[in-house]
Amino acid sequence: DPMSGFFLFSKSRLGDTGQLKPLGYKIGLEILVRGQFDTIREVPIEFRDRELGTSKMNLGQQVNYLRHLRRLYLYKFKGWAEFVHFGAVGASGFVIDLCFYYLFQYFGVHHKTARALSFWPAVSWNWALNRKTTFGEREQRPKMRQWLEFVATSLLGFSINWGTYVTLTTHFHFFDEYRVVALVTGILSASVFNFAASTLFVYNDKRKH
Repeated sequence: DPMSGFFLFSKSRLGDTGQLKPLGYKIGLEILVRGQFDTIREVPIEFRDRELGTSKMNLGQQVNYLRHLRRLYLYKFKGWAEFVHFGAVGASGFVIDLCFYYLFQYFGVHHKTARALSFWPAVSWNWALNRKTTFGEREQRPKMRQWLEFVATSLLGFSINWGTYVTLTTHFHFFDEYRVVALVTGILSASVFNFAASTLFVYNDKRKH
């Protein structure tokens, strides 16, 4: 490891070496996380000023390091890490949803119709980002089929989302006055269902193509 020096360990501690997927320069971190080690002992090394060549450290390497950390978190804390990441993607999708929700109303669309239309750009954004990041380590399935499955399961979740929004804004004056609160409540009520459907069905890499 160019940043940490040399490592000495029993090969049997790594198990299946095919699971090693380092990204960037933190090879040692990859081994420590994916291997089975009880204790770690450090023998310090002394770094000197560079005499030959130039450093390969740049912005690209730093970005790879962050990507590597995300990958290791998904490996170590798979379910929870995916849930948190799925939530982060959903939050970004909420921004897309909200922007289109107000954009449609700006052009004169009724707020309930705008709520239905804003779903489509948001769901497409969420599918693409989840495929690339949240479940990016899983085997990829055909895009169009997976998008349709994601839309189908999201529509089921959206029925909860939409039903909550309409019920609250129709029967409760507070929510009709503060419609964004009703919007957020509907989104949160469908989040758990959407995550379960995505994990077990849409992005399940054990399913046949």
